[in-house]
Amino acid sequence: MGRVVKIFFELFFSGHSPIRLFLTRITQLIVRIEAKNPIQLFGLILFTFFIQSKLLACSPGSFHADGNKNKKAIALTFDDGPGEWTLKILDLLDHYQVKATFFMNGDQVELRPELAKEVLKRGHEIGDHTYSHINFYTYERKFGLEKTKLKVKEEIQKSRDLIVQATGKSPEICRMPHGYHRSWMKEIGKEFKLCLVNWTFGKDWLKISEDRLLKEYLQNIKPGAILLFHDGGRHREKTLNLLPLIIEEAKKRNFSIVTIHQILEP
Repeated sequence: MGRVVKIFFELFFSGHSPIRLFLTRITQLIVRIEAKNPIQLFGLILFTFFIQSKLLACSPGSFHADGNKNKKAIALTFDDGPGEWTLKILDLLDHYQVKATFFMNGDQVELRPELAKEVLKRGHEIGDHTYSHINFYTYERKFGLEKTKLKVKEEIQKSRDLIVQATGKSPEICRMPHGYHRSWMKEIGKEFKLCLVNWTFGKDWLKISEDRLLKEYLQNIKPGAILLFHDGGRHREKTLNLLPLIIEEAKKRNFSIVTIHQILEP
């Protein structure tokens, strides 16, 4: 049984094996432990894949900054909207027949409820980005932990209510402003039935050249990458200029472009 445990941990910590290699891997492992009880081993490996899938799936309270790295896919995500640039981005995504994920601020949904509804109507995914985009790292230093927890809940709830009012659908994913994350956020995620999502790479808000931005975004077209952009705020010309080039390059490399829920599927 010692060898079984050793192989179990090797499989568990070696990452998510592609499904197409599943039966081959089972055969190899059975041979390596001399197959005294192959039925027991087979059950153990099935349990391992079940646990791995649960760790990866977008379940309430789970936290992710990357998707499934065994999928040749990326996710495009947009923060801080719906804003002045959202409709142009929607039209661009329609042109390329691409679906994305929009993390919306409640105060912007309050200003543009019809635009929030349009995002959902066009088949995109909507996530909660809190109501007013507070920097909770700064807030926590100023007001302490307990007040921060209360404020986080207040911001998520207020934003959620406005998103539901505008679209009729309650968000199942949340991205905190400035990528704020603490271990206790997982409990809040469970309470609000939200999967917590950050990002693999994003820089479109920085004052750097389009050429440099393009180079860095293209370098981060990798399996499971969650790319961050912004449709809210002003002066998103660079984002609008970069998106066609990034989408075309991803498709040229035979990458799928999917939503957050899709990229987190096992």
